[in-house]
Amino acid sequence: QLCHTLHALPDRVEHEVMVPLCKVAFMPGRIRHTNEILVLLGDNYFAERSARQAADIARRRAALVSEKIASAEHELSLLEKRQLQAE
Repeated sequence: QLCHTLHALPDRVEHEVMVPLCKVAFMPGRIRHTNEILVLLGDNYFAERSARQAADIARRRAALVSEKIASAEHELSLLEKRQLQAE
């Protein structure tokens, strides 16, 4: 859904949104400069990227997280097998 939104943002110059004022209060607003996205690089460093570049970064990060989850699940299954063998 994030990648879809990032690809749709530059289609229009301005978007109507609900802007959060605090945890429970919102007010109508507009997003301008829709092709300028701040991307977290790490350690509280940000870089301005285009919506397409931000979508590519999000896709790569999602793939990395999926790999790490698969690796952790594989390691867990190996530990469970080892535990069963020890019993």
